[in-house]
This record gives sequence, structure tokens and C-alpha cells, in this order.
Amino acid sequence: MAPERDIAVSMRDGNPLGPGVADAPARESTPFQFIIRFALTLSISDADVVALSRMDRIVEAVESAALEEHDGLVIMPERSNLMHERTLLRIMSAYLRRSGVFGYKSFHGSMAKGVRYMIVLCRESDGEILALLDAAHLTGLRTGATSAVATKYMAREGPATVGLIGSGLEATTNLAAVATVRPIERGWVYSRNSDRRKEFARRVREEMGIEFLAVDTPDAAVRDASIVLVATNTGYGGPVAYRGEWLRHGQHVVSIGSTSPFLREVDSATGPTVWSLTHPWLRSSENPGT
Repeated sequence: MAPERDIAVSMRDGNPLGPGVADAPARESTPFQFIIRFALTLSISDADVVALSRMDRIVEAVESAALEEHDGLVIMPERSNLMHERTLLRIMSAYLRRSGVFGYKSFHGSMAKGVRYMIVLCRESDGEILALLDAAHLTGLRTGATSAVATKYMAREGPATVGLIGSGLEATTNLAAVATVRPIERGWVYSRNSDRRKEFARRVREEMGIEFLAVDTPDAAVRDASIVLVATNTGYGGPVAYRGEWLRHGQHVVSIGSTSPFLREVDSATGPTVWSLTHPWLRSSENPGT
């Protein structure tokens, strides 16, 4: 619910918004005083998101929304795309009936100019705009949380080893999210930039307390991993990041994917090789392990 503020308004001098306006809790009403209630729309910057977000709470929220969709209580039409030359505007809307909210995420831009993200969240009961959020960092958090929900229900129980392909924001948020649902003993990271993968491994060791090593090839990163996270930008028409021939029995592979076929993360051999290819919200909310 949007924050609300009571303002006592005096009718002195016939001016309802004159000197008697007091930004304070309303006192006992008199014949000359009434209350105006303002609903305040939260405006949340990218810096606010970075400072205030808790990954465990985001994972819980994404899981709740997924189960709501499974129960037939989410209306989510196809995304809308507007393309002009090399600039894209995409709108993705949804209505969560159980939660009583609706809204949309938009992003616009291009590979050359960069992309801007925004989320508008509204209350269903009266249409009140609850929040406007810069969704740049939040998009990475949400993607990571979705990976964690899949891992929670589909990966083997117990301590895990992680093979990570990628060393950017999405790699960071995916690893942080998966760490909320599985204890991670150690891991390996590969990305094409040697300095970035070494720096990534160092940060994980220092900030998360996980034994993490940078390796020189992607297959070395995933060879001994029970969980594989593929979160990288392969570039326009670039090579895939993960190959089905590297898959081993019992390995849980999460690929954040792409909305464009020329940015594929996994090759065509991976799909037919895996034992289960599904989404966690297709499982029963009463018995999610089935």
C-alpha cells in the first residue's frame, strides 16, 4: 500500500490550503477543520534498489508470484514491442489477482546506446500508483531470484558446487540468489576477460566466504559443478557459452537465456540431453516437489 499522510486543513479566511495547513497527524476535528488524505507514490531510484534490496526476500516474492501464476491467478499478456531502426521499446504487463496489484515493466534503448528500465506498480482496488522503480539493477536481482526458485525445486539437496559462466551483474545476482537456497562449498568462474573473472572470484571469496577460482575455459568451470549458472552476453552472433557435451548426470543447469536467438547461451544439443526441462511454477503449489 502506498504511504498515506493525514494533513489537517483549516478553513480560516476561506482558503482551504492557506496558513492553517499543517503537515502533522490530524487533531480532533472542529466545524472549521477537515482532513485531506494524500496517497504518496514511492519513487525508487537504482541506488535505492541497490541499498535496500535483500536477496532472500526477492526470492520469496518471485516464488510467491510463480505459484500465483500456477494457480491461474495471474493475467499476463504477450509483451509489446515497438521497433524503430535500432531502438526498441518493450512493454511487459501483468495483473496478480491474489496479490491485488497490477503494473508493467518497460525498457527501451539499443545495444549501442544502452537500455533503460522502469517498473510501474499499481493497486488493483483503486488504481493508485504505488511505486515507480528504476529497474536496471532490479532486473538482475529478479533474474537471479528466478534461477534460485528453479534451483530450490529442481537441484539435488545438500551442499553444492557451482560452475559459473559469466562475470557481470547477472552472474553476481544469480550466484547470490542460488546461495540463499543451497549452501555453496566452492565454485569456478569463467568469462572471456581474464582480469574480470579473476576479480569476480576474488570478490566472491571476500564478500561471500566461498572458495571460488577463476579458470581459463568454460568446460573447466562446469566440469566438477553440481549446479551450473550460465549468465553471460555472448555478443551478436557469438559462440554459445555452454555445450550439451559438457553436461553430466545429476547436474542442474540454469541459463538465463535471451530474448533474441542470436544471443543464445546454450547450444541445441543441451535441450535433448537434459532429463527435465521445465519451470518451477508448473509444479503443484500444494506439493511443489512432484
